[in-house]
Amino acid sequence: FRKPQMLAAAMLLLFALQCLWIVHRQTLTQSDYQYARCGREIWEKPSPLAGYFTSCGNISDGTFAYRAAGLPLTLERILLGQPSSVSTWEMRHVAVDVLLLLRLPFIFFGIWLGGGIWWVSRRLYGNEGGFLALLLYCFSPEMIRACVQPNNEILAAWGLYGVLYTAIGLANAMQRGDVLDHFSA
Repeated sequence: FRKPQMLAAAMLLLFALQCLWIVHRQTLTQSDYQYARCGREIWEKPSPLAGYFTSCGNISDGTFAYRAAGLPLTLERILLGQPSSVSTWEMRHVAVDVLLLLRLPFIFFGIWLGGGIWWVSRRLYGNEGGFLALLLYCFSPEMIRACVQPNNEILAAWGLYGVLYTAIGLANAMQRGDVLDHFSA
């Protein structure tokens, strides 16, 4: 862990602080409440027969964002020893910070994506290129917006990055012959 990694960690910490500052200044919206309620329902009352048809309706835009939003609230409910009948609306009075818990997974994925972008940019373009990419990422209003609202945007960006990174790594390994040698043995 040398100077470049410490500088990148400091920039990602600034990114996280910006996200936390925005979350602290926001209020719980109807969309936040829907993500939290549906996410908790998916975690706490799974029904194999109903699929992903919850009391929120049929979830057609993917369940990962709902699951990510509902997981911290479900874990806190379990740790506080509350029955599963406690609604998300009632949890806002007993939970530490419902809004922060609801948005924390998205901030985490944003930090993870920023670290990955820095890593790849640094490998391709050196320290200067990596820090320029991370600087643009960390202070981009759109990236911060995507990380402080429950949605599929930051999760899809993280997934797309993972697919591309894996494909490039696999292609590189196949070009060198590592993968073919491994499977032929």
